[in-house]
Amino acid sequence: FFSLELTLNRGVAFSMFAFLGENLKFIQIALISALAAYVFCHKKLFCEHWAPFALMLAGGCSNLLDRFIRGGVVDYVAWHKWFEFAVFNFADVMIDLAVVIFIFQSYKIAKKEKNEKK
Repeated sequence: FFSLELTLNRGVAFSMFAFLGENLKFIQIALISALAAYVFCHKKLFCEHWAPFALMLAGGCSNLLDRFIRGGVVDYVAWHKWFEFAVFNFADVMIDLAVVIFIFQSYKIAKKEKNEKK
């Protein structure tokens, strides 16, 4: 199903934006800071979705730390079952999981609000 392959990704997903080089980590700092500021300014949103925001910020900070220490994100899991997929790491999985949880929670909240209006 998968193998362990050590790779250094100097870009973002699928090595996109690798041409930005060292500037990418500063862009990532800005994005993480913007997400953190947005979440802390919108307390209700944070209270409803604290788990996905925590996973997203943790995954982003982990990848950012890799950029500062190693010059790129260390990816090591290569998927081979049914299709060849990009090499990724645990932080990437946590960020993807955060998005799925956020969408699921948003759906549940919208459904609950719709039922309360009836």
